[in-house]
Amino acid sequence: MVKVKVADGPVTTRQCTVCVRVHVSDQNDNPPRFAAVAYRVRVPERDRSSRRGGDPVTRLVAYDRDLGANGNITYSIVDGNQEGRFLIDGRTGAVASRRAAAAGSVDVLTVRAEDGGDPALWSTVALRVEWIRRPTPSTLPLVFTQRNYTFSVPETAAVSQLVGVVSLRYPGSPLWFSITGSLTLDPQLGVGTIMVSRPLDAELQSVYNMTIQVTDGTRVATAQVCIRVLDTNDNPPVFSQPAYDLVVSEVAAPGTALLRLRALDADERSRLSFSLQAAVDPASVRLFRVHAATGTLYTAGPLDYETRTQHILTVMVKDQEAPFHRDLARVLVAVEDSNDNAPSFSAASYHGTVVSGSTPAGTAVLQVTAFDPDSGVNGQLTYSIEAGNADGRFAIGNSSGVIYAAGSSDAATAWGSYLLTVRVTDAGEPPLTATASAHIVVMPPDVSTATFAQREYQAEVREEPAG
Repeated sequence: MVKVKVADGPVTTRQCTVCVRVHVSDQNDNPPRFAAVAYRVRVPERDRSSRRGGDPVTRLVAYDRDLGANGNITYSIVDGNQEGRFLIDGRTGAVASRRAAAAGSVDVLTVRAEDGGDPALWSTVALRVEWIRRPTPSTLPLVFTQRNYTFSVPETAAVSQLVGVVSLRYPGSPLWFSITGSLTLDPQLGVGTIMVSRPLDAELQSVYNMTIQVTDGTRVATAQVCIRVLDTNDNPPVFSQPAYDLVVSEVAAPGTALLRLRALDADERSRLSFSLQAAVDPASVRLFRVHAATGTLYTAGPLDYETRTQHILTVMVKDQEAPFHRDLARVLVAVEDSNDNAPSFSAASYHGTVVSGSTPAGTAVLQVTAFDPDSGVNGQLTYSIEAGNADGRFAIGNSSGVIYAAGSSDAATAWGSYLLTVRVTDAGEPPLTATASAHIVVMPPDVSTATFAQREYQAEVREEPAG
């Protein structure tokens, strides 16, 4: 995750911050690798197998560091398998023989492990199978040291990592171990070493129960093994959705709960912590807060639609165990306008003059102007005359604020002064109002304002010498 900040300047610096999440895509850049440079096993001679899948010989283990299909390994025998004497499980790497093998003979196979990438990468290893005489049965009992074994292994254990060891009470002659399950055993003299053969994931399977079998060539003994896969912090938390959209009134008080962010973590015992990471406008960070434990988004300061109609926030969820993982989400908060601003006139009082007898009904006398910073219906204004117009000599345009002469053509014949109280009201709920005064003077005709005969006069003056 990268935090990017852009700022202008140099006189007045404004800045904007955004978090950029970079995802690294896996490429098939790692070939499969076998756990050993070469394999050598010694197994008793045997007759032709009657089993459909052949008799077990050994199991080869390879690993691939790539993910997904790039890390899926398929095993095959590419050389040394004359007459098809051997089989290999393409998924597990288990090798089996299906034909008779005499003591003293040797088979050398070349096994390839190929991944599922495009193009596919592969590697090979040599497997030497030496056939020996079947050992003479021992007089010692063939018994495990325990009837039930329990082991644990972290899910991050690498392929070929040791899980546990099973052994016999009276080891003597050569012994061969086999196992059923997703793990593999190394056959050793008197000891069976359990190793990881494929990547583990506690979220997919956390317990493996299997049966271990041991043979000295003639007798067979079994024991039960339970392996618990321990969960580690290998999964990042993920928000329930990449973006959240909500609407909040600008009159919402600080501390108002707006939204509960939710995230999931596939790891067991995961503890998540939420935080407000950044905002497109840095000022938005001071107006909101996120409860670290619950993920609830609250207002932390007063909102103002007239200042900013929306806030784009970046929130983060992080787990609490190393290595730490995190996820980001966007929250778009749309601020809903409320009728929180009263209209205001451009002046406390207005003045107008008309001449008696020359002002027919409908003639504009003066105009009052008001402003409301609210938007929509909250900012729609209506004008009215509240007082001073008892005889109805004047009227006002509801939406224009223009005061004009009303009644008959001699509506303004009475000389004198009129002081009107004008009210402006918005359309919000509840409506807000403001008032101003309008002073209108009606003058007699013969006291009309003097005027020049023409708008411009020109004259020439001769310059006289001084003295």
